[in-house]
Amino acid sequence: GTPLTVRMPVVPGHNTAPEEIAAIAGHLHKCGLTEIMLLRYNALWEAKLPRLAHPPVAQELVHDEALFGGVGDAFARHGIRARAAEEGCDTDKGGR
Repeated sequence: GTPLTVRMPVVPGHNTAPEEIAAIAGHLHKCGLTEIMLLRYNALWEAKLPRLAHPPVAQELVHDEALFGGVGDAFARHGIRARAAEEGCDTDKGGR
């Protein structure tokens, strides 16, 4: 088969709840995958909202290193190896 790397941005309050991680891990297992690459949340996109005529975001989201590590630990409890994108990731491969 073709190698596949699943990359997931960790967005506080949006995909960090235990039931969400369990569902994602379950889907990865169904696909025969045992690893996920976690991307740290980056709020730089929010500066573009006024140019897109989009209303301001009501909740400011901030990267939380403890939460990020906790998400990785939660995946591990479901048998999924989670690693941070900085750990040897070649981001030029476009999601391969």
